[in-house]
Amino acid sequence: YNYSIKQLQMNLGYSFYNDLNIIINVDDKFIDLYTSKNTGNTRGKIKFKSLIENLNNYDLLLINSIIEGFSEEDFKVQEREFLLPDGDYFEMVFIENEEINQIIIYDYIKNKKHQRLINEVLNLILKHNKSTQNEKILKEIIQKIPIS
Repeated sequence: YNYSIKQLQMNLGYSFYNDLNIIINVDDKFIDLYTSKNTGNTRGKIKFKSLIENLNNYDLLLINSIIEGFSEEDFKVQEREFLLPDGDYFEMVFIENEEINQIIIYDYIKNKKHQRLINEVLNLILKHNKSTQNEKILKEIIQKIPIS
């Protein structure tokens, strides 16, 4: 199958947890979860446990179908001039053969396609996750992303 990207990278920054970094490598069919800060203020001393798991074609096709639905408008970033007190920050990088597209969002996600993509990626991690710590954190994050 021809996927529209080779790799998807996400950096999701929340004021209440360390940054959450996710890589979906389409060519090698895996998902990788790690945190860029191993120290810092994490509520209740809960930290993400790194995770790397194989993905199947169904998982990749789901993510690919969402990305293929992105229009040029979806790659335009609507940033605020200031961070909200919560300090949420989202970065998505789409790596193709010859091109890299990057979306950076400060504050909260308003674009429904962005919301759906992040939500499905987090659900993929939950599906493959074996850590109760990660499950608690991911469920709290998913509740913060408004999907309508």
